Amino acid sequence: MVRFINFLNPRSLGETMADGKKAAASQPSGGDKVLAIIAYLLGIFGFLLYFVADRKNKFLRFHSIQATLFSIEVFVVVFVVGLFAFIPGAAPIIGLLDLLIMLVYLIYWLYILYKVVVGELYKAWLVGAWADKWSS
Repeated sequence: MVRFINFLNPRSLGETMADGKKAAASQPSGGDKVLAIIAYLLGIFGFLLYFVADRKNKFLRFHSIQATLFSIEVFVVVFVVGLFAFIPGAAPIIGLLDLLIMLVYLIYWLYILYKVVVGELYKAWLVGAWADKWSS
């Protein structure tokens, strides 16, 4: 049997070619994963990859919509919290709170990117259900 390693799918390490073909049908391709990562890097403009994706490619369609919605979510949360900075004397505290919120979202964003590399349809908090509904 011929063995192969798919570096974008760590679970395929050491699988035989016959097993790999069966797993490849259920797993997104490496190109789909790269395009999904690009959608998250594009942020609000990640929805553009939705139009590039094949109608049958749920993985890329889901992640392109979720990337856009996630970016909008981050913007809205940081903007709304930042509005409280206009309260006299609250600006330094609100600034630190905004910084903390952005740091938490950055860590969560990196976790979502990890889930993309693994090949999961991970639903992000708040926007994942919408992305799932709109991508089907």
